[in-house]
Amino acid sequence: MEDFFQESETVMEEANKKKTLAEHWATLKGEFKKITWLDRNTVIRQTAAVVAVAVSIGLLIALLDVVIEYALKLVL
Repeated sequence: MEDFFQESETVMEEANKKKTLAEHWATLKGEFKKITWLDRNTVIRQTAAVVAVAVSIGLLIALLDVVIEYALKLVL
């Protein structure tokens, strides 16, 4: 079984070596054409939503930190 994996790796290495840089870039370009890209407005709206949620959670954590710190000072 171990020989099978070694032979498979050797075949893969040879296949990768045969591919030139130009062929690699051509393949990559073809793959990028298959991607469904979002329009600019959608990206802007989603980015704004992510930033708003991140800031809101940060503020919530900061508020909880202040409240817990104040409560601990009262107790201790």
